[in-house]
Amino acid sequence: MGWITKCYETYLNNEDKVGIPVENGAVLCPPGFITANVQLEITLDADGKFESAAEVDKTECKTIIPATEDSASRTSGVMPHPLCDQLGYLVRELDEKGKHKAYLEQLKKWVYSGHSHYIVDAVYAYIQGGTIYSDLSATIDLGKKIGGVDPKKAMVRWRVRGDGASECWRNIDMMHAFADYLAAGDTSVGFCHATGKVMPVTTKHPKNIVGSNGNAKLISANDSSNFTYRGRFISANEASEVSVEVSQRAHSALRWLITRQGVTKGNRTFVCWNTGGKKLPSIINIFGEEDKVVVDTEPQYRKRLAMTLGGYSNLLNGSGGADVVIMSMEAATSGRLSVTYFNALTDSDFLDRLDKWYSHFVWEIDINVDTKDKPERKKTIGSPNLLDVVKLAFGTQQGNFVDADAKTISEPYQQLVSAIADGGNFPVGILRALVSKCSMRTAYSPGNYNRLLSTTCAALKKFYHDKYKEDITMQLDETKNDRSYLFGRLLAVLEKVESRALFEAGETSRETNAERLHSSYVQHPMRTWKTLEQQLLPYFKRLRGGTERFYKDEIAQIVSLFDAEDEQELNKPLTATYLLGYYLERKKLNQKKEDQNNDQAE
Repeated sequence: MGWITKCYETYLNNEDKVGIPVENGAVLCPPGFITANVQLEITLDADGKFESAAEVDKTECKTIIPATEDSASRTSGVMPHPLCDQLGYLVRELDEKGKHKAYLEQLKKWVYSGHSHYIVDAVYAYIQGGTIYSDLSATIDLGKKIGGVDPKKAMVRWRVRGDGASECWRNIDMMHAFADYLAAGDTSVGFCHATGKVMPVTTKHPKNIVGSNGNAKLISANDSSNFTYRGRFISANEASEVSVEVSQRAHSALRWLITRQGVTKGNRTFVCWNTGGKKLPSIINIFGEEDKVVVDTEPQYRKRLAMTLGGYSNLLNGSGGADVVIMSMEAATSGRLSVTYFNALTDSDFLDRLDKWYSHFVWEIDINVDTKDKPERKKTIGSPNLLDVVKLAFGTQQGNFVDADAKTISEPYQQLVSAIADGGNFPVGILRALVSKCSMRTAYSPGNYNRLLSTTCAALKKFYHDKYKEDITMQLDETKNDRSYLFGRLLAVLEKVESRALFEAGETSRETNAERLHSSYVQHPMRTWKTLEQQLLPYFKRLRGGTERFYKDEIAQIVSLFDAEDEQELNKPLTATYLLGYYLERKKLNQKKEDQNNDQAE
């Protein structure tokens, strides 16, 4: 019951926001209310006489409406909402399966319950009059779709002239009247598993938690003939018994949170929040979605990270014991929504785990930076985007981009989120996939391969810190004698010599031999090195004297660091550290070329 307890707690801590639209049109609904996408708005006077009807703009369609336990969880059958509903329920001429009669009977019960309201009375008088079809036909074409839906399924909201707010979805007095009406109804009493108290309970829980899977429910046990709960329990109530109060408030809070700040990656929806309503740093984008700050060194990056987390620490200080909750959900079927991950942390633990991840999952990455003329791609020290990590590890190049389908993305993305939230190590399976893809040099465009390489280096930096407490720097270590690291450096030099010679000959579109044999080089480095060395001889001749000497000296310096002399030992497959040597040697060689160009310009 962890998630429902935390959602209920969140609702209680944010009751001052009930009924107030916030980011993305999200509304925290009061008990007995749900949000629905409305296509039509009908205006009446206080006596229930028709004034006007109009289609609702899609940007303003999300509306709070009253709902019973049955109607809030309806998927089929006849279960009318108490006030706002589809035209198939409101209009006798569009009626199917007795929907109009059921709607009118339910509305009548509210009117004569002693807890009615002038808006409810006016709507009841109007519907009883039976003119809604002719009134709408005069202003709306009922033969065509309304707001993109079939006319019978077009949802209606009401505006009634009178004291207070005329809009039914904003009238607080009407909301209180409906809450009183529901409270006066007959409800079975039981032991609420969420609160540990004997309270009015329900077996009908809300749907529409995640917008992409509207009919999926988190709590449901309507299959009494198979194995929903049988084998361990006799009845559904024994498996899960939750009070009406907790269920409605908890589901309302979760729906509000997901609409406001949830993100969907693959087939799963992720949401992270503070139960006290305090603002949190994003677990997946520590500096924000639109971060365009260029940081040149790792110490500068760490200082920026410390300032960011320190700011949130001050903001969260004294939050009254409120927790940070991280949760992900996926609809296994159209009617079942599963919690695939859940964790509740103190705010200090949450910030510590963000620091642990983002301090070490970092490398040189490219970002778009706005300039006076147009956006430019610039290098910065930062953390690769988690979605990019998954796509690069398990996707393929499709046109100019590397992408993967939703089903492929879901699980590894959750592994990364849980690694951050749990304070865990970088997932080994994702690291292996990244390293494996890096050997497929010719499968990627230069830009995509560079993204893959820098992302893999960030993953290696994080993995080696987690597993071996080794802090890998982003500077070339010219004394490191690790065999794989050295072969990676050699590969970068081989590639650079040939590409430099081709560039000076005007052959800029050709792949180098080192690029074509990259995969073979990883598996048989010594044997492939000899092949590439022979192929490199004519390219050396194309280089100018000073340039040729520089590259040959660089190769000699690298070779002098090898400890092993046995060719069989040298020819063993390379470990992932070759990528670090390869990246950092390329960086050194590219920097030298930039320096030479600057000298020539001066």
